[in-house]
This record gives sequence, C-alpha cells and structure tokens, in this order.
Amino acid sequence: MSLHEDHNLNFTERESDSDILSEEVILNRKNDENAMLLLPVICYVSLLIIVGGIGNSIVFYVYKTKSKSTTKRVFISVLAVFDLMNCLIVMPFEIYDLRNQYKFLSEEFCKSMRFVEFAIVLAAGFTLVAVAIDRYMNLCVRSSRILFTPRRAKRACFICVGLSIVFSWPTVMFAGLVVSPVREANVSINGFECSSFSDESINARIYLYILNIVFILSLVLMIILYSTIGMTLYRRRKGSVHDGLIFMNDASESTKIQKSHSNMNVERCGFAIGKMGVRMTGSTLIFYSVTIVFIIGFLPHLITRVLKITHTAFVEVNNRDGVEVAYNMLIRSYMINSAANPFIYSIIHKRFRQEIVRTCRKCARLFRTD
Repeated sequence: MSLHEDHNLNFTERESDSDILSEEVILNRKNDENAMLLLPVICYVSLLIIVGGIGNSIVFYVYKTKSKSTTKRVFISVLAVFDLMNCLIVMPFEIYDLRNQYKFLSEEFCKSMRFVEFAIVLAAGFTLVAVAIDRYMNLCVRSSRILFTPRRAKRACFICVGLSIVFSWPTVMFAGLVVSPVREANVSINGFECSSFSDESINARIYLYILNIVFILSLVLMIILYSTIGMTLYRRRKGSVHDGLIFMNDASESTKIQKSHSNMNVERCGFAIGKMGVRMTGSTLIFYSVTIVFIIGFLPHLITRVLKITHTAFVEVNNRDGVEVAYNMLIRSYMINSAANPFIYSIIHKRFRQEIVRTCRKCARLFRTD
C-alpha cells in the first residue's frame, strides 16, 4: 500500500470516528434537554417512591408481624407487598426511562420491566376484586362453606397473581424500543426509547381492548358487590336481629348487649347502622376507599393508552412541549395508588395509627441509644 493510500485510509477512519462522536454528543444533549423538560414528572415519581416505600413498609410490618392472621390482614399485607414492589422496582425503572428517552439501549430490559409493571398493577386490581367478594360473602351471605378464611384468602391472592401473569405476558411481544428521531443542523439521528406498545398492530390494539374489558367488568362487579352490601345492611336497623347477629353502632354498645345475650353473636360488620342510615366503618371502609382510589388512579392511565394507540390524541409526544409532560404524567397516574394506600389505612384504622406512633417511638429510642 502506498503512503498516499495509507494517508487517505487514516483520514477516512478519523472522519468516521468524528461522525460517531458527533452523533453521540447530539444524542446526549437531546437526552439531557428532554430530562430537564420531564423534571416535574421525575420529581413526582421520586416523591412517590419515598412516600410509598416508607408507608408500605410500615403497613406490611404492622399487619404482618403485629397482629394475628385474619382475612383483612392477609389482603392488606398482600396489597402492601404489591405497592412496595411498585415503589422499589417499577418506579425506579420509570425514572430511568424518563432519563433515557433517546438512549434506551436494551430491548430485553424494556420488555421484562414492562411485563413486571403490568403484572403488579393487574395483581393489585384482581386482589381488590377478591376483597370485594370477601366483603360480600362475609356481610351478606354468611355461609361457612364459602366464607373466606385466612388460608382461603392466601389462595385467592395466589390466583390473582396467576391471572395477572396470564393477562400480562402479551406485553413481552408488544413492548420494545421505538425510534426517537433527532434532527440537528440538517443531520438526522435515530435515538431509541422504551414503549409498552412499540408494535401498534391490530393484535396490540386487541390486547389493549381486552385489558379495557377486564377493567370494566371488574369495576362493574365491584360496584354491584359493594352496592349490594350497602343495600342489604341498610335494611337491618339498629338493634335488630338477623341470622343470629345483633347490629349496633359501636363496640361498647355491642358488648353490653352481648353480656345479656350470651347465645348470640354480636358483630359490627364493618357498618354502623342507626336512624340516620348507613355509615361505613372498619375494614369495609378501608377496602372500599382503597378500591375507589385505585379506580381513580388507573382510569387516566388506561384512557391515555387507548387515545394514543388509536391515534386519537398524543400521537406526537416527543415534541418537547407541555403535551409531552402531560402525557408522561397521565401514563403514570396509577402510581399514586401505591403512595395513597398507607394514608387511607392511617386515617381510617385507629390501631394502625397507634402502631405507627409506637414504631416511630421505638426507632427514636434506638437512635438515641446509638
């Protein structure tokens, strides 16, 4: 090879290396600019990680280690585990995704995390359906053959996890990397981001419609069950006897009645019923509130996905404007459930509040001792 040819080859290699370096610099700059745009969403998710991580750790500690096993505590402990997984696995991944809207490199990592994300959310939703069935059986049917016991509640939770896996596995096919084009100084470069629906084929749309149908059917079932519970208990007036149960407003009043009616089972049944009508109390109010918050939090996420995949709205979400911020906030609306549940328990359940105070005092004493 002549000296002239060798010089041209070196020049070509240097020119190629320079182009690669230039593209890398452009992608890094665009990635950083986009991360600054999405900083409100990143801060929002980070706050949920802190609040939800601490709150659900306390919930699991209190309900799993400090109390005897009941169906209520089984369901609350399982929901706390799902929320904790959401806070410690899914949310950090979402921050990584928000930080790498142009430089997400691993398709396998993208697919696996989207599957985990869908599975956790669906498992929590199916568990809330099981909770509604438990409340209905316990308060309306009261047949020992079909009543939930702690052991049956655990089995129901395992079934919910199985169903969530069945309904989540298609995300492995439809999730993946999509091109995020970057144009600068007449130069076009392709970056990559992780999407739950990189494949927007008819199969992907059918899958999303199936998820919507499952959500709607679950919602209708929970509305029917909780409405039936309310209507059934509304007919039972204060002090009336039904199926061997006496319904009273509070525990102290129930204790007095129980002393004079030793052969009867006195129960509050999660409702206080008096002349003013029905007022929810106890575990029924907890689960009812958690269900309402779950529905409110999940609806924007589901509607946003439908609007995007049907090209009704959010068609172009990488324009570095307010629409991109709104889309990324709405698509992660379901995450607020994981942070809100501990607050619901603390507001409604007096013993849980007492356990929180007791636990905080123990931690303070340990720190003072150290």
